[in-house]
Amino acid sequence: MPDHIWALLAGFALDLLLGDPQWLYHPVRVIGSYISWAEKKLRARGGNLRAGAVFLTASTILLTMAAAALLMRLSGLLGRAPHFIAMALLDWMGVSVTCMAKESRGVARALEDGVEAGRAQVARIVGRDTQTLSEEEIIKATVETVAENTTDGVISPMLYAALGGPVLLWGFKAASTLDSMVGYLDEKYRDVGWSSARTDDVLNFVPARLTALLMCLAAFLTGLDGKNAWRIVRRDHANHKSPNCAWSEAAAAGALHIQLGGTHDYFGKPVEKPTIGDADRPARRGDIAKVNRLLYASGALAAALIALAALALQEGGHMNAREEAQYRWDHVAKPLHSLGLLEDLIVQIAAAQQTADVRIEKRCALIFGADHGVVAEGVTQTGSEVTALVARSIAEGTANVNLMASVSHTDVFAVDMGMLRAVPGTIDRRVACGTANIARGPAMTRAQAEQAVQAGIDLVGERKARGYQIVATGEMGIGNTTASAAVACALLGLSPEEATGRGAGLSDAGLARKRNAVARALDINRPRADDPLDSLAKVGGFEIAAMTGAFLGGAEHREPVVIDGVISAAAALAAARIRPEAREFMLPSHMR
Repeated sequence: MPDHIWALLAGFALDLLLGDPQWLYHPVRVIGSYISWAEKKLRARGGNLRAGAVFLTASTILLTMAAAALLMRLSGLLGRAPHFIAMALLDWMGVSVTCMAKESRGVARALEDGVEAGRAQVARIVGRDTQTLSEEEIIKATVETVAENTTDGVISPMLYAALGGPVLLWGFKAASTLDSMVGYLDEKYRDVGWSSARTDDVLNFVPARLTALLMCLAAFLTGLDGKNAWRIVRRDHANHKSPNCAWSEAAAAGALHIQLGGTHDYFGKPVEKPTIGDADRPARRGDIAKVNRLLYASGALAAALIALAALALQEGGHMNAREEAQYRWDHVAKPLHSLGLLEDLIVQIAAAQQTADVRIEKRCALIFGADHGVVAEGVTQTGSEVTALVARSIAEGTANVNLMASVSHTDVFAVDMGMLRAVPGTIDRRVACGTANIARGPAMTRAQAEQAVQAGIDLVGERKARGYQIVATGEMGIGNTTASAAVACALLGLSPEEATGRGAGLSDAGLARKRNAVARALDINRPRADDPLDSLAKVGGFEIAAMTGAFLGGAEHREPVVIDGVISAAAALAAARIRPEAREFMLPSHMR
C-alpha cells in the first residue's frame, strides 16, 4: 500500500489510543484564530460581506493546505521515516473518534449529578441553546452530535486523507472549522458564512452517505438494529436543512429506536426541524454508550475499507499500466517486439510506476562504498586505501561514473557504508570500519547486516521522496568481488571455481588465492542458502548488503532500481530471495 495509507492507519490507531491530549495545541485552534481574525477584518472593512465570505473561505482552506504541504515537503527532505511520522501525526490530529467519545461520555457522567450539570457538559459539544433542555433532550442532543461527528470528524477526514494525504485532509478540516464558526443561517452569519457552509456541504456530500451505510453495517456488528437503521436512513435522510446531516442521524435513530431532530433554540430563537426516526421509546443514558459503539465501529470499518481499496487499486494499477504500456509498443509502426529487451524494460517500469506514461527524467545513481577484511588474503591487486581514493573522486564528481552520468543527466551520490577512512562529501551510513576477514570468520554480525540492508531501503525511499524516478546501483570496495563470489556460491550452490573470476585483472597466482579464500569462507562460516541475510552477514560486505536493501527499497517504494554488474547482481539475488516480488522493480543493465 502507499505510504500515505499506512500513515492514515497509523494516525487512526494513535487517535484510538491517545485521542487529543489536553497538552497538545491542536492545529484547529490555529485555523480558528485565523478565521476569527479574518472575519473581524472583513466586518471592519464593511462593503459586500458575501463577496468577502468567498475570500474568507478560500484563504482559510488554501493557507491550511499550504502549511500542511510545507510540513510534508520539509519532512520529506529529512528522509522517509520522518516523512511518514509527519503524515501519521497530521492524520492523527485530523481524525476525532476518541475525543468525541470522551466528550459524550462526559455528558452521561454529568447527568448522574443532575440535569444542570448535564446541560453545562453538553454545551461543550452542541451549537443549540442548552439552558432549558430536559435530560432526554440532552441525551438526544449528544446522540445527534456523535452521529454527525461520525461524518465530520471521522469518515470525511479519513476519506480525504486516503485520497490526498494530510494536505487534502487538512483542507477539509479547514472547511469544517469554517462551517462550525461562521456557517450559520442567522442574521449575524448569513452573509459572511454562506460560502463556508456551501463548501462544507459539498465536501461532506459523498462522505455523509458513505457514513450512513457504514453506520448501518456497524449496527449489525455491534448488536444494534441494523435493519431498522437502514429503513430510517432510506425514509428520513432528507429530514434536515443540511443536505448531509440527516444521513448519519437517521442511521443512529434507527439503530437505537429513538426519535431525533425537531424544534430547538439557537441563539435564543426557535429553529424548526423535521423529526428523524420513530419515537419507539424515550432516549436513555445508555444510548450515549450505544452511539459511541456505532462511532468506533464505523471508523474501524472505514479504515478496513480504505486499506482494502488501496490494495485492490495497487494491484489493478500494476496490471493495467503493464498492459497499456505493452499495447502502446505493439501499436507503434514497427515489427512486433523489434526493440526486444528495451520494450520489456519500459513495460516493467510502467508497471512499477503504475502508469503507462513512463517518466524517468530525474535519475540518480547510488554508489555504495565499503572495505573488506579479506583483502589481507592477497585476493586483490591493490590495497584497501584505494576504496577511499575512488570514493573521494566520486564525491568530487571526477570519477568515470560521474563523467558517464553527466551525459545522461544522472545525479551521483556516494554512500559510505563502512570504509576504513571517512571521505568528505559522501552520505554517511557507516556500519563499521570495514568487514572482518571472511576467510577466518563472519564478515559482520546479523544485526550489522540488517542495519546495512535497512540503510539501502531508506536511501531509495529518500531519493523517491526527492522526486527521483529511477535509481541505479553501483559500488566501490577493494575486495568486494571476493565477497560477492562467496555470496553467489552460498545462495546458488556454486563452487568457488564457477563463481570466482579475476576481478580487476588478477594473475593466476592471485586467482588461486582468491578462490581459496572463497572456499575457506564457505567452509568456516557455513552460510545458509535458505537465509540470504545469514549469507550476507557471514560472507558478504556492507555495500553488498546495502545494495540488497536498495533492491528491496525498489519494491517497498515502487521505484525501478538498476542492477549494475556482478556485485550488484549478487545483491539483487539476495533481495529476490528475501522478497521475490522485488524482481518486478529490478532492471538489468548487463545483458547479452
